[in-house]
Amino acid sequence: MINLELEKIGAHEMSLQEMTNTEGGLVSIVGTIAKFVVGAWLTDSIFNLNTSTANFMEGYNSVRN
Repeated sequence: MINLELEKIGAHEMSLQEMTNTEGGLVSIVGTIAKFVVGAWLTDSIFNLNTSTANFMEGYNSVRN
């Protein structure tokens, strides 16, 4: 059986700072999706201002009465 020595291929033990810093992963994906959804919602609200205002007022008045 061949022993694989990771030091020979440039691998090294991680420090505590390297283990706590996360780049990417699930949090990054969820954040990106959330940014896209909020951006799409704001874009739709800006370009369809009359419809957005009417929908807001309809919902506001429905709970007000």
